[in-house]
Amino acid sequence: MLAAEVLDDPEPVNLGADHEVSIRETVEHIARLTDFGGELRWDPTKPDGQPRRRVDASRAEQLLGWRASMPFDEGLARTIDWYLANRAEAVSATA
Repeated sequence: MLAAEVLDDPEPVNLGADHEVSIRETVEHIARLTDFGGELRWDPTKPDGQPRRRVDASRAEQLLGWRASMPFDEGLARTIDWYLANRAEAVSATA
C-alpha cells in the first residue's frame, strides 16, 4: 500500500528477501510444509528455464525504507496456511 500511496513511478519495485533460493529448494520446502507424500521428479531432458530466483529489493529499501523482515520459510508457511484456509475462494476467483 505504501508504494501505491507515495510513488508516482512506473518502474517496478520488487518486494522480497534479498537472498537466492533455488526452484528445487522452493519445491522441497512446499512439499515438506504441505506434508506431500508423493515423489518429486525432475525431468533432466527439459531446458533449465530459470533454476534459481533472487529478488533485488534495493529499490524498495531506497524509495520506501522497506526491507523484508520475515524469513523465507515462515513466509512460505504462512502463505500456504492462508491458501489452505481460503482455497475455495481462491479457486473460484480463477475460474
